[in-house]
Amino acid sequence: MDESEEIPVYSEFEKSFKLWTEGESVVDLDIHTAASIGDLQYITGLPSSLDFDDYNKATWTPLMYASYLGHRSVTNFLLDQSCSVSKKNDQGRTPLMLAVMCGNLELLKDILAFSVESRKALHVTDNRNFSALTHAVHTGHTDVAEFLLEYGADPNLIENEKGLSMLMLAASTGCYDLVESLLQFKADINYTSPEGSTALSMAKENGHTDIVQLLRSFSR
Repeated sequence: MDESEEIPVYSEFEKSFKLWTEGESVVDLDIHTAASIGDLQYITGLPSSLDFDDYNKATWTPLMYASYLGHRSVTNFLLDQSCSVSKKNDQGRTPLMLAVMCGNLELLKDILAFSVESRKALHVTDNRNFSALTHAVHTGHTDVAEFLLEYGADPNLIENEKGLSMLMLAASTGCYDLVESLLQFKADINYTSPEGSTALSMAKENGHTDIVQLLRSFSR
């Protein structure tokens, strides 16, 4: 083989996925992997006595995988099996947060509409004090963030690593629509971080002149 030819490097998950999808697997499929690849047929064929909500070694539940990877039919089936939307992985993230991180808006709506417990998950925070809304802002999913704001999410939570607000996160990355939505839902424009930064100063530092103008217009 030509030494210049690039050899693809696969993660363990990608290797397994390749084997299962190409029908060459010599390993028994488990519920967590089935949820991650959206294999509803396999999951619905499992015995009802199985714990559908168990953690694996990575501290993820099947519902977490399905929510994160956008497998809506699997997610809804697992919700019907009473899988909890409040369980957290080792980073403190819930299925709702994981759905938000990948911008899975329709799936997110399914989770929130499912039960009272699901709606309470809107206000749960992870190890960094990120809520589902914070994750939407941090990952730049404007449509998801706007939906969560309309649903009643708090726009003024402060993350606990640098003491940044959601408005500061959006302003620093130049997400004009996110900044505007947060302001419309009463995000605190005057909040100052422990290091003395504000949303306005961070927008200036990063050269986002349009956001600087927007913030000034809301300060009047």
